[in-house]
Amino acid sequence: QESIWPVSYPALTAKPTERIQLLANPKKDFSLGAEEWRKSPTTALQIITSEQLERLSRPKRRTNSYHEHSSSHFILCEYSCPIWHISPRAMTCQMPLRVSQLAHPKTNHPDFKIDREVETCISQSAKRARITPRLEHLALPRIRGNNMFFCVGQPEEAIRPVSKSASRVSANPRTEELAKPKELSKEYLPLREAVWAIARGVRTAVSSPRIQELSKPIMR
Repeated sequence: QESIWPVSYPALTAKPTERIQLLANPKKDFSLGAEEWRKSPTTALQIITSEQLERLSRPKRRTNSYHEHSSSHFILCEYSCPIWHISPRAMTCQMPLRVSQLAHPKTNHPDFKIDREVETCISQSAKRARITPRLEHLALPRIRGNNMFFCVGQPEEAIRPVSKSASRVSANPRTEELAKPKELSKEYLPLREAVWAIARGVRTAVSSPRIQELSKPIMR
């Protein structure tokens, strides 16, 4: 099998040192079992422990309160128990007046009213009642016509429907005056046409010698 990086010839013929051979040894697998790990010669097993390490390695003893309540709890209840362990002194102490006053739940205000129920109580007479035709007619939804568009009729007819009374009404002089279109000012001049009309006399005119002389281009 070829390596990814090309190895030089001196690197292939070089001899490893003792340190490299020591590092090249595979690591021991300690997961095979505790017996094989104990059989392996290690320096950690030969170290003498101090008094402090021996004291810390001892299991923690249970308190007296644990033994009193051990019947209602499990083994590791002392560290992860939801029930607080109360000492006998706290159980036998006398509660002061202020603590008993604070222990009472807060009462509601005298003017406080409870929320009414959402459902209303319907009487039996209302359940047995029969509606009249008038109530049925009023209970129907109102049908609204589409007023955005009008039906196109004859060309001489108005776009919007005009009532007969409005069509027979005669306008007063003020309405007729307001109905007239706005007139133009007396000083208004209409726009001139783009092409000017040339008079007939201009078309038949003959230029003078002076004009002919001036119309000649300058020779450079």
